[in-house]
Amino acid sequence: PLHFIVVGATSGIGAEVTRCLTAAGNKVTALDIAAPCNTNVEWVPVDLAEPRSISQAAARLKGTFDGLANVAGVPGTGGSDLTMRVNFLGIRAVTNAVLPKLRRHSSIVNVASRAGHQWPLRLQQHLELAKTNSYESGLSWLAQHPVSNNNAYPYSKEVLRVWTRLKA
Repeated sequence: PLHFIVVGATSGIGAEVTRCLTAAGNKVTALDIAAPCNTNVEWVPVDLAEPRSISQAAARLKGTFDGLANVAGVPGTGGSDLTMRVNFLGIRAVTNAVLPKLRRHSSIVNVASRAGHQWPLRLQQHLELAKTNSYESGLSWLAQHPVSNNNAYPYSKEVLRVWTRLKA
C-alpha cells in the first residue's frame, strides 16, 4: 500500500480524502489539530497557526511517504491573522517541513477554493508573499500589507494558488 499524509484529515474534504485513501487500502498519517474519527489512520497533532507545532509534527513523522494532501483550512470567521496563518503560511510551512520525507516522484495536492479565483487581480502582491522564505517573514510581510478580516479567506486561497503554481 501507498502511504499518504493528509493535513486537515479530521473534517470536511480532508476527512473524505482520508476515507477514500484508506478504503482503497492505503495508509494515511493525519496531521490535524483534532483527532480524526477514522481509527484506521495514525494521527500526528499539529496547529498550523504555530510554526513550532509544525516543526514538531514533522519531526514525529516516521518513514517516507508517497504523497501529501494539504486540505486543512479555516473559514475566515476567526479573523485575518488566524486565516492567513492556517490557510497559507501553515500549509506552506508543513509542506516544506515534510518535503524531505516524501519519496521521489511523490505528489503534493493543495486544496484551495473557488473563493481564490481572483488571484490574477493581485498577482504581484501574492508573488511577494509567496516568495517570503519563512513563516516569520510571511507574518512580517502581512503586517506591512494587512488583509481585512472580510477578505482574508479569499486572499488566503488566492495566494495558496499562486504559491502552488510558483512551486509547480
